[in-house]
Amino acid sequence: MSALCESLGFDSVWVYDHLIPHHGRPLDEQYLEGWTTITSIAALTTKIRIGILVLCNTFRYPSLVAKMSSTLDSVTNGRLDFGIGAGWYDLEHESYGIPFPRASVRIEALREALTIILGMWTEKKFSHEAQYYRIKDAYNEPKPVQKPHPPIWIGGIGDKILKVAAEFGDAWNFAFYSGNTPEEYRKRLDALHQHCKSLGRNPQDILNTWHGHIIVSKDDHSYRMKRQRFPPSEATSRALIQGTTGDCVAQLRRFIDAGAQYFIFTYPDIQSEETPRLLIDEILPSLG
Repeated sequence: MSALCESLGFDSVWVYDHLIPHHGRPLDEQYLEGWTTITSIAALTTKIRIGILVLCNTFRYPSLVAKMSSTLDSVTNGRLDFGIGAGWYDLEHESYGIPFPRASVRIEALREALTIILGMWTEKKFSHEAQYYRIKDAYNEPKPVQKPHPPIWIGGIGDKILKVAAEFGDAWNFAFYSGNTPEEYRKRLDALHQHCKSLGRNPQDILNTWHGHIIVSKDDHSYRMKRQRFPPSEATSRALIQGTTGDCVAQLRRFIDAGAQYFIFTYPDIQSEETPRLLIDEILPSLG
């Protein structure tokens, strides 16, 4: 499917960073690890950008993440979009024996991790000693191909994570959160912009992105049949674009009016070419 998306002209392809299924899916369902999967996608493609939406900071020590991301950007000749977040899924941490501190600690650790990652991406050697992480004279060669570094995507809507996005982010992502409406998107975007202004940063330097689920067909009958085959889960219902191509264009325009500039979709008929072809041939051209 990644090769199809590349041939159709999509800008990027993304995977999740979870260890077990989430949002009510059966826990024994097959589920691939994110870094391994995105590396295999990189090997099967040559032009399309690749990313993880978003890396869970608690899974890996940030110096290792700096090395892994530098390597992937190098071997793909600069195709990595670097998504990262503080982590939220307590069950996978408990199942895999990974510590899961309270949210405020996870967010502060994320800020510290980003300091390390940026330092190792851009400096000859880097040392850091603070509350959560310690590294000493860490060399990281080769550096990423992209300069000054791969774009950093921060996912989340809470006030503290928005402040991290304002400080470090090149892109901000709004995904499967409760109240996923254009009105809520605008509210969270305004909060992000306020943090940017407080830090003396131009809000226009951050790409505003939206991630959600789409169920689409060319006509009402085909759409109803598809929705019966693939009923949306509780999670996907929170961020769902659905209907005919015209319906989906109208719904996406409301998010564009709210400030969204870039869309990432999941879709249920993954074995079919219908959804990506409708996106490329009809929906995205209609959005301008």
